[in-house]
Amino acid sequence: MDQARSEAEVSERTGLAAARLLSALGRGTEEWAGRVRQWVSASPAQRQQAAAAIQRAWQSPLWAETVSSLLATDIDAASRDALLAGIVLPGLDTDLPDDPEPRRTALAPLVTDPNASVRAFALDALRRLDAIEEEACRQEADFRRGYRR
Repeated sequence: MDQARSEAEVSERTGLAAARLLSALGRGTEEWAGRVRQWVSASPAQRQQAAAAIQRAWQSPLWAETVSSLLATDIDAASRDALLAGIVLPGLDTDLPDDPEPRRTALAPLVTDPNASVRAFALDALRRLDAIEEEACRQEADFRRGYRR
């Protein structure tokens, strides 16, 4: 993919979509992990690819390592937001579980990361998970009481 990108005019959007596709097809393999690690330590455009590839892969042991490395290198705001959305929002187009507990578990190593921006990301994600869970509980309670919006 990197070779094709350098030989052809591939837009940033297409490159990020290709990274997501690579992740969907190769997640969990050594080749995929190696590619993501290469992107993390490369150019800003390749770090964006790493963020796109790992965005919804929070159930992988590679996720915390990659997110920590990306956040420590001051990735762009869009990539940070994509990582945040990937861990916080249930995937409508994925087979990932909606339960917030595995997501909290995935965030746990980042809460104690030595880098302040990594810790801030983890705490922000945990706050957002709490808010989503509280809203779901409130809606369920309203439903049980017969309150409909």
